[in-house]
Amino acid sequence: MDLFFELFEKPVKVVNAIIIVLAGCSLPIFAIGIIFGLAGSTSHYYALIAFSYIGVLFCGIVAIFRPKFFIGTLVFSILIISGFILDSMFWENHNAELCLKIKMEPSCSETEYGYSCKNIDGISASFSKNICK
Repeated sequence: MDLFFELFEKPVKVVNAIIIVLAGCSLPIFAIGIIFGLAGSTSHYYALIAFSYIGVLFCGIVAIFRPKFFIGTLVFSILIISGFILDSMFWENHNAELCLKIKMEPSCSETEYGYSCKNIDGISASFSKNICK
C-alpha cells in the first residue's frame, strides 16, 4: 500500500486538495442545511452527513502530511453523497404516499394551485401540486 501512495503521491495530493477546497467552500451552505435537517424527519441522514463532513475535513487535512489518510477522505465523501441520496429517496417515497392519500381522501379537491383538504387526519390542509409529480 505504501508503494501505491509513493507512486501516486502527486495525484493523491491534487485530488485531496480539490476535495478540501470543495468541502471548505460548501461549508456555509451545508452547515445551514445540516442544522435544519437535524430537526426534521430524516435527522439520522443528516447526522451521517455531518459526521462524514467532519471526517472529510479531518482526513483531508491530515492527508496533506500523511497520504494514507486520503482513503478516509474518499470514504467520508462517499458517505456524504450516500446520506443525501438516502434523504432524497425518503422524501420521494413520502411524497408519493402522501399524494396517494390525498387523491383517495374524499374531502380533498384539486384546485388550480394544488390540493385543498377539509378533513385529512382531522385537520384542514393545502398541498402544492408539486407533491404529486
